[in-house]
Amino acid sequence: QAQKAAQDAATTATAQGGHAAAQAARQALQMEAAQQQLVAAVRNGARQIAQAQAQVRQAKQAAADVAAQAAQRQQAAVRAVQDA
Repeated sequence: QAQKAAQDAATTATAQGGHAAAQAARQALQMEAAQQQLVAAVRNGARQIAQAQAQVRQAKQAAADVAAQAAQRQQAAVRAVQDA
């Protein structure tokens, strides 16, 4: 009877060990997927930041161009008034 109890205990322990191993494997896969999602999110965030910075640079350049054109028009208007 002791041998039967030992066999049952070993069977139970083996089953529990297999269950724990399967659960650990699932958790490892979930963690790997989460890490991949994090890497993708960081990459996408960096790309979006770079795009936003480029748009800001373009907007600043456009504003500078408009200001330069306005200054040229003002100078031309002043010359036209002086020449009149």
